Amino acid sequence: PRPLPARPPANFSPQRGPASNGEPITNTASALSPGSSTAIGAGINEGMSQWKADPKNDLNVVLITDGMQNTAPLITPTGSGFLGLAPVAGLPQELRKRFIPIRTIGFGTPAQVDETLMRNIAFETSGISYQAINASTMFDVFGMTLVAILKGNTASMATRRLDTMIGAGPS
Repeated sequence: PRPLPARPPANFSPQRGPASNGEPITNTASALSPGSSTAIGAGINEGMSQWKADPKNDLNVVLITDGMQNTAPLITPTGSGFLGLAPVAGLPQELRKRFIPIRTIGFGTPAQVDETLMRNIAFETSGISYQAINASTMFDVFGMTLVAILKGNTASMATRRLDTMIGAGPS
């Protein structure tokens, strides 16, 4: 006999964890559409503002972008040389002093995404940075990021391998 799949408790929401309603997050994400503006700083500040309104959960920011920041507020070096952003209530300007890990995922080629900025944001906030080139790697990277946040890195993550097969025959 095959074991039954594990089921989460009735009061568990995959979007936010125990006894929480993830509908606002899902609805906001569903309403987004692509455009010609990339507001990385505004997105980070909005995520932190949402957390400040409901701080009972740990905060991890996952930043996914397919472009270069071109809409204020911009992330720029401060006088100390570290990256800064116009602060939101109760959070300092320097990203590293906010003590909130930011995991960055650039979707597209390095020419389309400011890979250096993504890498530096992650480095200064104790996050991780990825560059996803196509839809397949995008979903894998996003899935691994969510597992790392929700469950922690596991031994199974170390055995994953992505590769491209070439040659004659099925792949």
